[in-house]
Amino acid sequence: MRMIQAKTWIGIFFVVGALVFLLLGPTLIMFSVNLTQSEFAGTMNAEKFCWVPITWQQPLYLSINTVLILMQAVGGIMTVGSTSTATIAVGSKITIAVYVTQAIFWGLVFAENISMSIRLGRHPTEPSRHAMANWKRWNQLFGLSTSIIAFGRNVMRLTMAGGIAFLIENEWPSYAFDGFQMVVVLGAWAI
Repeated sequence: MRMIQAKTWIGIFFVVGALVFLLLGPTLIMFSVNLTQSEFAGTMNAEKFCWVPITWQQPLYLSINTVLILMQAVGGIMTVGSTSTATIAVGSKITIAVYVTQAIFWGLVFAENISMSIRLGRHPTEPSRHAMANWKRWNQLFGLSTSIIAFGRNVMRLTMAGGIAFLIENEWPSYAFDGFQMVVVLGAWAI
């Protein structure tokens, strides 16, 4: 409801991610995190501190996340929906490749956020001094902490795909880990 009242449509992925909750939820939440980071940099007039120009960030980040979530869905469908061991193996490889690519992409976005924060702290812009004096707290809450959580999720998924018997035989640790992360992120964003 707050999203509709505030007209923050980039949060739609966050809401859908919260409703989907488990398998694709964290990936959908990263849509909103990446788009919010772009909006934040624009609000702070921090374009000169970003690695990717602000005008390119939202379309680029949205496109990359869309391709990754579609590939993740394809890999998941191939793994679950097939009886052929060859198809299941290909689906698993696609999913692993997506997790690695997500980890790299989100790591780069995370590094850009850290770089922007450091440079913005050293050379504050007018909005960072006056309009949004507590920008560091919000940036750390939205961009940095959520990126760490998403990166941790990818490491967990890659560990699970690595063939650890306990994680393969019992899916509950994966769901518990994703569920915990979702609760933490949703709680942080509700503040």
